[in-house]
Amino acid sequence: MSIKLFLRCVCCGYVLLLSVFFNGAQGNSFIGNSTTDRIEIRMPGSTTDKLDEYFAISVKLPVDDAFVVGIEPLASSATVHHMLLYGCQTPSSNANGRTSVLMDPMCATGHDSILYGWAKDAPALKFPEGVGIAIGGRSEIQFAVLQVHYRVIVKEPDSSGLVLHLSRGAATPYYAGLWSFASWFSVPPRSPRHLIHNQCCYQGTLPLHSFAFRVHTHALGTQVWMERALPSSSSSGSREDGVKEETGEPGRVLMSRDPQLPQGFVSLKSEVVIQPGEKLRVTCAFDSSSMTQEVKTGHRTEFGDEMCNLYLMFYAEAPMTLECNNNKLNKIGRETEDLRGVLETPPLPALPANTAASSVRRHVSTHQLAPVGMGQVGGLALSRNEDQLIVFHRGARVWSADSFSGAKEEHVTHTETIKEDTIIIIDRASRAIVAHWGSGLFFMPHGLSVDHQGNLWLTDCGLHQVFKYTPTGELLLTVGERLVPGTGQLQFCKPTSVAAATDGSFYVADGYCNSRVTHFSAQGAFQSTWGSASPKAFNVPHSIRIDECQNWILVADRENERVEVFRMDGE
Repeated sequence: MSIKLFLRCVCCGYVLLLSVFFNGAQGNSFIGNSTTDRIEIRMPGSTTDKLDEYFAISVKLPVDDAFVVGIEPLASSATVHHMLLYGCQTPSSNANGRTSVLMDPMCATGHDSILYGWAKDAPALKFPEGVGIAIGGRSEIQFAVLQVHYRVIVKEPDSSGLVLHLSRGAATPYYAGLWSFASWFSVPPRSPRHLIHNQCCYQGTLPLHSFAFRVHTHALGTQVWMERALPSSSSSGSREDGVKEETGEPGRVLMSRDPQLPQGFVSLKSEVVIQPGEKLRVTCAFDSSSMTQEVKTGHRTEFGDEMCNLYLMFYAEAPMTLECNNNKLNKIGRETEDLRGVLETPPLPALPANTAASSVRRHVSTHQLAPVGMGQVGGLALSRNEDQLIVFHRGARVWSADSFSGAKEEHVTHTETIKEDTIIIIDRASRAIVAHWGSGLFFMPHGLSVDHQGNLWLTDCGLHQVFKYTPTGELLLTVGERLVPGTGQLQFCKPTSVAAATDGSFYVADGYCNSRVTHFSAQGAFQSTWGSASPKAFNVPHSIRIDECQNWILVADRENERVEVFRMDGE
């Protein structure tokens, strides 16, 4: 996978001891190639007078565009507690010589962007082909600042440091980001197992593709893990989110590691996709059996302070950095100068209204969609992993003024289902069709959405029904009476859109005739409805979305020209 790094410093007390970019194999040495340069950054013979001292040194980066493709540490945990590498526009006065504490700013201008962190004899990092950190040249990062934390008194001059392995060339189309989890807490003495929890809900719009993680505690930490919290309505235990208290819920633990192992980023065995609205919980386990007094959060290792941190690396199609501090989410995003250039995609010519399906097919064939062809498009969505574009279209059928009859134009006048495959799935990278199905199933396709499991939710305004399908075309659920419009609890009248929650329940915008929103359980049982009467009366609720972190339902009320926000219970 090709990933471009997006990065911002996340300072949570003495929290960020980590690289914010890792993927691929680890080893004790870095193997370069003929196009790879190297920059060596070392301490200039540092000595210390006391425990827990910090030193820093800055280095000017190349004047041309370059990308860090690997980092090789040159240090030992016998002397160095950890190292941090910052990227700055210009370094601060703290960036050369002794610094007082970790939180002294390293950058005079620009953000204190931490590019890499090392501790506990972690091995070298080698990024896969196409992955890199943009430095020098036109990037924001013009200086590298290395900060070293000495855990012991150093009498002999020390030259600990690291090597940056560089590559010249273009960056890649995805942005990597960091989600840091940090807690402030205390651990009581003589407790063989004390748990610290930190949970946040992802309030984003794009899926996050997680590929690596790192954990950090001090001496008392025994295990750190992350799990996907259950929706509150699915909880079977006493805790609101359903997470098992002691070890994490089996099957829901996404990653786990002993914090006493080398503290570098660890590749996940398989990619973990975090969807908007999902809750993640990080738990740190501590053993304070040997302690005679309370242990508090802090950075002083020699004074017995503790920390509880997990750092999740992900990539997405937009740059962002996230912080989860004591169960509170902060979302930080900033645009950086893009060194990729502009992706040139030929514009699609405008088509006149009611263009014949044959004309549309001739047009889309130039984009590798023949021989399937495509008619009027009712809905578009990305697959769960964002690697496929899903199209719900009407084939040769055209929604025109004659398509419906009746007082509310509720009866479809077409007498047969659409003969063409109405679902087309396109690989985004190659633009090739990878699947198509749906022939003989639909009368008037309208809405398409994809849930957290990757299932497709479809609405048909002619059938007055809502469907749940797998991406391969297996029917999982049908709600509504075929070809019969109605106002009953299990009836629709030209439904337009569906939004599914993480617990499997779903909301239907029902739609052109009924002008209401109806809530159903995961099994399709009626729960509630609202919006058909004042003061919340809709006039064609055309699209619906869920923000589970805020407990919101957002409805695009088309003819009233407004977006309305409700609690998930309809209030």
